[in-house]
Amino acid sequence: MRFYMVDRITEILEGQSITASKLATFQDCYMKDAITDQYYFPEVLMIEALCQAGAWLVMKTTEFKKRAVLLSADSIEILGLVYPGDELILLGNIDSLHENAAVFSGQGKVNGEIVMRIKFMMCSLVDTAELENVTDTRRTFHELSSGVRI
Repeated sequence: MRFYMVDRITEILEGQSITASKLATFQDCYMKDAITDQYYFPEVLMIEALCQAGAWLVMKTTEFKKRAVLLSADSIEILGLVYPGDELILLGNIDSLHENAAVFSGQGKVNGEIVMRIKFMMCSLVDTAELENVTDTRRTFHELSSGVRI
């Protein structure tokens, strides 16, 4: 995972759920609203952040043997925007998990308000080692989840 959209993992229940966050800073890519001239975090990056949270949950659940790769989503709803300085809270859960596939659903919140909801993301599970160095991935997970309830 070289393109990080998860800054912190605050809770993870293996095989069940994850709570993580992404702080939207001016270091990130932004879109500029043509009417209001206000910058906002692109919706596609909100979706990517939730997908990455799901990938961390799958990796932790499989002891870093498998990594989720998104194939499709049943529904994606963007209900609000994320602005520089906002903390996007990512809440996700595994709907089903098998040897070669997983289904994950979740939502993103800012200040307690739901800004995004994704239902039934179908993911293929591939060997983590095929995509990245497993030792480095474990180290990154421990950095992101320092002090987390597991």
